Amino acid sequence: MERWENFFKYAECCNLPREKYLLPLKAQYDSIASDPKQTAEFDRMTAELDVVGAPLKPEDFWGEKAGRQTAVLLILAHYPRLEAAYAKAGYSREMLKQIAGDLFVWLSQQTMELGYVGLTQRIFSWEADCASGHVKQFGRLQCNDVHKLYMPASFFRRPDGTPEYRPCPQEGHLPGSLISFGDEAVNIHIPASGPMLREECIASLRRMADFMKKFHPEIDWKGFVCYSWLLDPVLQELLPENSNIVAFQRLGHYFPCEGDATNDVIWRIFGPKALKEGIDAVPHTTRMQKILADYFHKGGKIRESGFFIPRDEASSL
Repeated sequence: MERWENFFKYAECCNLPREKYLLPLKAQYDSIASDPKQTAEFDRMTAELDVVGAPLKPEDFWGEKAGRQTAVLLILAHYPRLEAAYAKAGYSREMLKQIAGDLFVWLSQQTMELGYVGLTQRIFSWEADCASGHVKQFGRLQCNDVHKLYMPASFFRRPDGTPEYRPCPQEGHLPGSLISFGDEAVNIHIPASGPMLREECIASLRRMADFMKKFHPEIDWKGFVCYSWLLDPVLQELLPENSNIVAFQRLGHYFPCEGDATNDVIWRIFGPKALKEGIDAVPHTTRMQKILADYFHKGGKIRESGFFIPRDEASSL
């Protein structure tokens, strides 16, 4: 197991103030380091963070609170592996710095929600994807550079050149399509790190395209895809015309996804208390909260949705 002093460096690389986010974990670190059984399990999980789909559940081994605290230590302990992987692949230090900073984005929110420094299983799994290099960041947006469209959707060119969505119930490329169910694509993620300025989002997409050309010339990726409640077309009816979310939606071509995302929206926009006790249990101070509260009071729902940007459109956005 890493020495405690090394975690100071890793926390700094992840933009974590040590007094607020690292020192409160010292007691849990000491507990793990003093017990060979715990140390062995910690080292095993640290090593397996690189394995896609590895069933790493610190809460099952250490219990809820201690497991969530350990989750933070696991992500930090894995930092030198991520650093080495980026150096070996030839990725820039700026890319490393950006994705490492995602831990601060989520840990600050989780600490506020939980009342102590820790990561729930859901967010730990996400941070493990970041720490293992499966998620990369390019400015405002993040992505999986190796991804297959997992929705039964396809797009074809209309006579006027615009993409047209068509259902695609079976996996496999359809002749003449721009993209089909199962085709390679760059999967966009939207970190909760500030306004979604259109210019910054476009710059991120172009950097992703450049990255794919340089580092993955062997991949026949068809374009960009994104799956998010932020892409539900109903938001264009609810939000002002100059909304950053509306501008982001219009960068791509909509396709439907399965799933009611209302509870996830409540958690993200109103917080965990609203999810447990209802949205009226918390004050509605932001414009987004007020708009969505009115919509939800009327029985409205927000659905998971998707969009597709053909590869050849990225440079002309």
